Amino acid sequence: MSLTLAVSACGNDAAEENRPSSGAKPSATAQAPSPAGTESVNGVKVSVRIGDTTTQATLTDNATARAFAATLPVTVQMSDMLERELYGSLPQPLPAPGSDRQTDYQAGQLVYWPPGPGLAVYYKHAGPPVPGPGMVVLGTIDEDLDAFTGLDGTAQVTIARAD
Repeated sequence: MSLTLAVSACGNDAAEENRPSSGAKPSATAQAPSPAGTESVNGVKVSVRIGDTTTQATLTDNATARAFAATLPVTVQMSDMLERELYGSLPQPLPAPGSDRQTDYQAGQLVYWPPGPGLAVYYKHAGPPVPGPGMVVLGTIDEDLDAFTGLDGTAQVTIARAD
């Protein structure tokens, strides 16, 4: 499967326990971030493609989302975690100021999990909050959260600017 998506990841130590039974660790490829990374990304649309389904997400403007946008396009191998999110590893860490971190989440959020460094798409609100050090919201999926559910194994997700 292939998915184009602007996503941040989050997870916890349980992520290791919830990786696919094959033992394969999700992987990613991306372009190096631009040195600027200071251009506002508030409201910037990104395409999210998984399999034959393409949807869009809208980025939030914070330092982490700006750095993430500078790496696009990016392809991430993602797998289901805790029956609430797709999670995959990013090739390099992003800045994640403590003031932007949170432990609560909503279905439809794209998030960055600094310890991964990882990217996640929450497709369902279920289970406990994300543990410290928290995650940073990169944006929100605009439509078709069903595209992220029912994944059997891993999926290749490609995230790119829609403009």
